[in-house]
Amino acid sequence: MRTDVNGRNALLLAWAVRSHADGRTLLLEDTAARDSARQYPGTDEARLLHWLVQSDAARRLQPSLDLARGTGRALAFVLLLFGALGGVVAGASALQTGAAGVVDIPLAALGLVGVQLLFLLLWLLVLTVAFGGGGAGPDMGRGWPGRVLLFLLERVARVLPGSDEARKDRAASSAAVVGLLGQGRYGQWLLGGLTHSVWLAFSLGALASTWLLLVTVQYDFAWGTTLLAEDTAAGVLAAVAWLPGLLGLPVPDADMVAASRLGAAGPEAHRQVWAQFLLWVLIVYGVFPRAVLALACGLAARRSGNRLRLDQGHPLFQEALIHLRREQAAQAPLGERPADVLSRPRTAPQHRRFGAGDYFAMVGMELDRDDAWPPQGSGWQVIPMLHVRTRADIRTLLSDLQALASPPRFVLVVASLVRSPDRGATDLLTDIAGAADAPVLLVLAEAALAEERGVDVAQREADWRERAAPAGVEAVMTADWDALQAMPQNRLEQCLLQAGVA
Repeated sequence: MRTDVNGRNALLLAWAVRSHADGRTLLLEDTAARDSARQYPGTDEARLLHWLVQSDAARRLQPSLDLARGTGRALAFVLLLFGALGGVVAGASALQTGAAGVVDIPLAALGLVGVQLLFLLLWLLVLTVAFGGGGAGPDMGRGWPGRVLLFLLERVARVLPGSDEARKDRAASSAAVVGLLGQGRYGQWLLGGLTHSVWLAFSLGALASTWLLLVTVQYDFAWGTTLLAEDTAAGVLAAVAWLPGLLGLPVPDADMVAASRLGAAGPEAHRQVWAQFLLWVLIVYGVFPRAVLALACGLAARRSGNRLRLDQGHPLFQEALIHLRREQAAQAPLGERPADVLSRPRTAPQHRRFGAGDYFAMVGMELDRDDAWPPQGSGWQVIPMLHVRTRADIRTLLSDLQALASPPRFVLVVASLVRSPDRGATDLLTDIAGAADAPVLLVLAEAALAEERGVDVAQREADWRERAAPAGVEAVMTADWDALQAMPQNRLEQCLLQAGVA
């Protein structure tokens, strides 16, 4: 894999790692790649991507990423092949002679370009609505195109032999391809380019079969109508011939159109003109616009792809960025928090709205279960922060919270009922709320351990609840360790919603 940290390969790898079941372990435990990223010059995004491309995860996921991309290309090739074969059949069908032994000109033109012109108008309409209304429109990453692509990639990944680890890699790589295509308008333009390319293959297939039949078989051409007036039908033919005629291409004139009326005796010389007319109609209304639009969509997809950026707001990359900054933060002065700050009065912030992030941050406060930190909740979108025990931990924690790219949705602080809510604990809660700029949910744990040590758990819980609100905590709940890990994220958010956070 290229080590270009600005390339789409690196972004695809980032999607694969974040989608992987073991992505956090693969990235954060690779200390060699992390140390290399710390020394890498550039922006936070460049350092994160450098970490990714230098990691063991890049080498591990390379085969599955190649497989996913190769499968995607193979699916595109199959669509192009079916388009070309469909065009061959359409071209042969368009020249079918009726009972009179002649080719119906309007019906032949409709079979060659009518359907694809209708789909072209529909595509332009969807594109206009999507861009004019600011919507995303259908693309290869969201909606049914993305679901179909993901389904096909996953089916291919599952039928291949391999270990459970290889299957995890292939599943993550499949999700990465679809996820990257869902960023911005990149997938839209790729889908548009693929659509026009398939129709271009259809037009070329139809052109090849039509030309071959016109070269090897003699056809007579005529037109007729039952419902329309003859002048109206002749006007439709003239309208179809207008653009090719404007380009200086050979088209039938009015006398030739009249002479080709079904039942009229037209000169045999008209055969060649009508044959050329059908070919040029297919080129002008089928091949040319599809080729131009396929090229335009390809260039737009390339430009959109070059603008793609790493989603630094994802919890995994936020946590990785925190690791990169900790060394610098540890060497920095305490700043606005001098040594005697715990003895000074402060105003607790009030956060009545959830933060802008789609993840929450989790902090531990002097827990006895230090070896079990952090709790592993199922389906949580979470950034595990420090388990705070010392003043150095406090400094690092506040620096980490302030370094987040966007405020977390909320902060989950897990405290022990073994400890009393002294001034240091409440001031730390205040500092956490201020640094995170997000509402705080306090979870009181280790009740059984507190009882073993002779603590009046009911009174201790009441003390915490009494002192939590003035410290900037929006909601308090009690849960043991296992119950906390079993809670879904929406249950945690429900506690804050019930407390008035919107």
